[in-house]
Amino acid sequence: MTEHDAAREAKHALLSPRVGHEDSFQISVRWKGDAESPERRPIGYGWSMGELRITVAGATVTPSSRGDHNQSFVGWYVAPLFDWLATNWADLLHEEHLPWMHRANVPAAIAFRRGLDEWIAADDEQGRKTYDNIQKWYRRHGLRSIASGGLFPDLFIRRVADDIELSWSAGPPRFGPHGLTFDGATGYARLAVEDVAIPLWDAISWSTKNLPSLPTATDKAYAATLCRKVGDLRNIESARLAQSHLAEANYHKTRHSFARVDHLDLFDGEHAGPVPPVPYTAHFSPAVAMFGGVSPDLDTEDIETLRDALIASHGGQDYAELAELVSNRH
Repeated sequence: MTEHDAAREAKHALLSPRVGHEDSFQISVRWKGDAESPERRPIGYGWSMGELRITVAGATVTPSSRGDHNQSFVGWYVAPLFDWLATNWADLLHEEHLPWMHRANVPAAIAFRRGLDEWIAADDEQGRKTYDNIQKWYRRHGLRSIASGGLFPDLFIRRVADDIELSWSAGPPRFGPHGLTFDGATGYARLAVEDVAIPLWDAISWSTKNLPSLPTATDKAYAATLCRKVGDLRNIESARLAQSHLAEANYHKTRHSFARVDHLDLFDGEHAGPVPPVPYTAHFSPAVAMFGGVSPDLDTEDIETLRDALIASHGGQDYAELAELVSNRH
């Protein structure tokens, strides 16, 4: 690292609000000046040039270099990052099922590219629908999907049972400056939900409370929409988070199935109303947790079989038949 790079690192460390912990998950963002003239900046979020650093389990995900210049953070317009977090919050931290795989036994960074390779050439209606679902999932869980030509790491965030899975590659951005590379190695970690959710929430809350100058009416409108989305998350219902985990196709028919046998307690659990100040669910009810990772293509008979097995085992020892049923339907 050159003396100039070291000085920039020191400046970043002093001015950036770091939230979270380096040994689990930490995100650091700050606004910075923009050398581009206003007319050359992106419409709507051109006011948001900033620097972003992300660390997962002690590994920095954002180190980049170009020639002999290197740094642990990336600089780009960061308002789309906060917008992405606010727009996809429920799915980002609660959706487990991968819509193109019956069983996800590899990290999402790998599973996503396998899915693209498998379905990109599909020429039938179902295949094209699967490929479209892969792309939609990517827009909910892949950080680089917000890039708009920018410099974001190839990081994926998704729920796996009672953890958050983070996985990433060191691949360069598609439209980055010539010679720019991300220097971090490919990585993977599973962390407690709160270790990820709380720092992300602190980061987007900070962004709306510490907005930089907003020169135009379009800039102000973009920022106002962002603030509204974050405000709406403060009132999100726990049922919305459960729908993300369960896949909407399963949520209503599964809840109805438990209601018909008078066991909504196993479905709704203890929290059926608004979520706490930080809008996430660390532990789902038994029914939501059980159905969360299975295919959304379950029919009524499948749901009733799993439901009855859960009811029979509730409060007792591990139920081998239930475990086999869930495994067979992944």
